[in-house]
Amino acid sequence: KLIHPNDRNAYASYISANYNSENCTGEVTNLELQILSADNTYHWYSMRLKTVTDENSGSATIGGAIIDITSERKKDIMIERLAFTDEVTDIPNRNKLVKIGQENYNCCKELGCSYWVMVLDIDKFHIINDTCGYSNGNKVLKAFALNLYKYISLSGFVARISGDNFAMIIKDYGDNELPKKTAEQIQADFQKLAIDEISLQSLSCSAGYSKMPDDGASFIEVLEHAEFALKSSDGSRNSICAYESNMHDRIIDNSELEKSLADAIRNNELKLFYQPKIDLQTGAIMGVEALIRWIKPDGTIISPNIFVPVAEKSHLIGEISEFVLKEGCRQNVMWQKLGYPEIVMSINFTSDDFYQKDLKEHIFEALVKSGLDAKWLEVELTERLALCDVDYAVSQMNQIRELGVKLAMDDFGTGYSSLSYIQILPITLLKLDRSFIVDIETDPIAFEIVNAVIRIAKSKKIETIAEGIENPNQAKILRELGCNFGQGYLYGKPMPPEQLEEFFRQNAKERKVY
Repeated sequence: KLIHPNDRNAYASYISANYNSENCTGEVTNLELQILSADNTYHWYSMRLKTVTDENSGSATIGGAIIDITSERKKDIMIERLAFTDEVTDIPNRNKLVKIGQENYNCCKELGCSYWVMVLDIDKFHIINDTCGYSNGNKVLKAFALNLYKYISLSGFVARISGDNFAMIIKDYGDNELPKKTAEQIQADFQKLAIDEISLQSLSCSAGYSKMPDDGASFIEVLEHAEFALKSSDGSRNSICAYESNMHDRIIDNSELEKSLADAIRNNELKLFYQPKIDLQTGAIMGVEALIRWIKPDGTIISPNIFVPVAEKSHLIGEISEFVLKEGCRQNVMWQKLGYPEIVMSINFTSDDFYQKDLKEHIFEALVKSGLDAKWLEVELTERLALCDVDYAVSQMNQIRELGVKLAMDDFGTGYSSLSYIQILPITLLKLDRSFIVDIETDPIAFEIVNAVIRIAKSKKIETIAEGIENPNQAKILRELGCNFGQGYLYGKPMPPEQLEEFFRQNAKERKVY
């Protein structure tokens, strides 16, 4: 009864094998057992035992040496825990995952069974840490980890493999949609998670998955392929992507593009082009939108649609955003000094830009260094970005407005499409998405949507601008509906600074009102 329940079978086996004269071999046996000590706790003991048989009576006697090794075993347990357990979430780490995963992989090969390996990433987790603090960030990690156990069977496994990345091994029951369905359920649960200062709308996660053993020659390879799938997603929140063999090429292409982009930043190959914004009532230029372009030494222009998504997945987006803000402010001041009309410079912000903790100070520094008056700077946010975390978005927007900087909501109507948000967001301008403008002449629904947005915005003293205007009739309809400003190829494509200066001069001579 003094022996720990976990060790009783081992002890009983030893006694059965040695405590009689027939079985006694006289060999020394080493045992490690947990035995209840005088302090009423179990201690570990190392036993070096030998069975001796009495020649006269034939009875067997066990003798030997016993050493208390409790402190050594505690150290071993601690070392094993540090090696295989994640400190923050208290679940297995990558080392343990690889060990268990390879064992499962070997079983798959021997028994012909299969598993799904899924890697999950908490979207924009660094923003949670920056805005809500690391303690709340750790709470998110713990809650996320705990929730994952709902989706595995007894043969499954969960681990935290890096900062905000987790992995799951899920038994395959013949349903190829199982990993996708599981990921969707995890995403739905995660969005409902309520943790202290963190808004529900802040939380989302993305997933990539592969199949074991089909998608690799070892568990490590299968895991890497699940990570490839995760990295190959389009970068949007709540993405789910299955591994495909051609993903290697895309990952390599993106890696090479990222390296080239880093070189381009150092070599000043990134330039700003400016698309004019026109007052629909007067035909005068009232502002420009700064748009990033990558111009290679041979004159090739690389579209931002190609390199910006790669930059957003790396640290490079921060460098690019800083360049756009500072260069846009500097250029606007330069035009004013040259005597051109005072106009509003519009800068597009990414989620990384907008959710940074020192956003106000960042913008203020750009204004001070350039000497630009805040009223001539406008920050553009997409509807989806602004409404991702409404409470925090409002807080950030108020800080921007305190500087005197204008706020525009871009692509309005394509995201959450709720006019009610106009009531609470401190925006100064609504940009009507081009998808409504292109059909405004022929589609009554598009016409009514645009009309409704303009009227509601006007009632809230919010100005409106239509993007994507391509012909005079579209401009005429929008002007008659009361839209304030227009932007599109009818007025001008994005152009370099020197070409826009020519536009200034032409616009001063001749202004067209449609």
